[in-house]
Amino acid sequence: MNKKIISIFIIIVIFVGYIIYSMFWIGPGTSPISYVNIQEFEKNENVKIYHFYDIEEYIMNDKKELLVDSSKTFHITGKIPQSQYDSYDIETEDLSSSYSFTTDKSTSIVDNRSMKTNIGDGIFYQYHYKDNDNKDRVYVGQYITNDFSYTIKMICNNLEEKIIEKKMINYIKLVENIK
Repeated sequence: MNKKIISIFIIIVIFVGYIIYSMFWIGPGTSPISYVNIQEFEKNENVKIYHFYDIEEYIMNDKKELLVDSSKTFHITGKIPQSQYDSYDIETEDLSSSYSFTTDKSTSIVDNRSMKTNIGDGIFYQYHYKDNDNKDRVYVGQYITNDFSYTIKMICNNLEEKIIEKKMINYIKLVENIK
């Protein structure tokens, strides 16, 4: 009799725990929607990223290829429904480059050692670092205006630091001119 009561009690505790967990942590509207297609992202999120060029193609190959025209596979994260910020992330499948942007005024400068450049209506901050394995050089740039923040990040071991810094500035000028 005691084993039966204990078993029923354990089942009830597990059931109630699962309901509470699903309501607060995995309930609808708590996770961002993920996309692999830029057109679907633009349609569902009502955010246009048509003016973003593929940073890798621009820096490595001097080509202006829009993300929407790229043959790469992207992982795109829409905004979190219950978040106070409208921010979005796009990264390549191999994680060699990523883009994140927000359309509100919630901006933060990613590193206080950043090089600062005034461009158009905003300021472009950039810096680089070695990844955790000290294998790859990672370049980060953040372009901040009054109503937009755009962060780019890419891995590049093939070009000199000064060349990449100059190309990143020119890349941001392209984005600013097309907006």
